[in-house]
Amino acid sequence: MHDAHPGYVSSQWAREMNLPTQTVLHHHAHAAACLAEHHWPLDGGDVIALTLDGIGMGENGALWGGECLRVNYRECEHLGGLPAVALAGGDLAAKQPWRNLLTQCLRFVPEWQSYPETVSVQQQNWSVLARAIERGINAPLASSCGRLFDAVAAGRWAVRQPR
Repeated sequence: MHDAHPGYVSSQWAREMNLPTQTVLHHHAHAAACLAEHHWPLDGGDVIALTLDGIGMGENGALWGGECLRVNYRECEHLGGLPAVALAGGDLAAKQPWRNLLTQCLRFVPEWQSYPETVSVQQQNWSVLARAIERGINAPLASSCGRLFDAVAAGRWAVRQPR
């Protein structure tokens, strides 16, 4: 078994082994691990799971990260999730949280530049990145709760008072 995302190390390793494999959705694996951790019986039926993390491949090829699922050990049904927003710069979004703040602001806060919490974005060359997001250039969509947490942290850090 390996993650459904073809770029993950487990998937690459599985291909290199040249053995029969089965893919598992990243968030289904998280939910099933929680079931096992809490001794949920194999025939215990479905549960509703909230999977809130960074990035994982969804059943429809979308990048998930903030999902509501109906799961058991064998099956996973996607019930809904956070709205998908751009990962500005792709993988750089995980390393530079201000990118996530920009993306969330562009999508949900039209007057974002008037807020002091956005100073971390305003100090960057954000207009170029905003155009790239608008055009879908190196800005895959994801419903990542982890990147939402990053955006909140970037805004909170901007207004943190020195001690």
